[in-house]
Amino acid sequence: MIATLITDWVDSVLSAIDKTKGFYTSPDISHSFADKPADMSELASPLLIIETTDNPVNQVPTGQRVESIQLSRKVYINGFIPVPDGERPSDHLDRLLFDVRKAIYPTPKQLSNNTTFQIQETEARYLYPQVGSKVARFVLAFNFIHHENFKEG
Repeated sequence: MIATLITDWVDSVLSAIDKTKGFYTSPDISHSFADKPADMSELASPLLIIETTDNPVNQVPTGQRVESIQLSRKVYINGFIPVPDGERPSDHLDRLLFDVRKAIYPTPKQLSNNTTFQIQETEARYLYPQVGSKVARFVLAFNFIHHENFKEG
């Protein structure tokens, strides 16, 4: 269930990035801003960077009944957004972040009587390009929090 929710959320975020003509990339692309190709075609590989770490938030001592569990999963999206000549990268990146935030909120979502799913934005930053560069880099990071309550009533 949580995998489906994350997939749906990722689709929303990538649609928002596409809307602002941005690119999301895999971590193995290691060009500096100075040597980005003019057409950026090699940057357009639609690969999402997901660090899949399920971290139990609450530890339960051995022999005690588990009443609830909370897992978090960290998701990173790295990408680039084109910057037309004479325009400020910050304007395009702000618009991108606005569209991404609009696509993912509101949360938490009540999935059932005892399950909730929440997204927390943990990082949204820009890595500004050199003067004259045609692209600006962005990094988005989110925590997906899945809370399951096992208490009766």
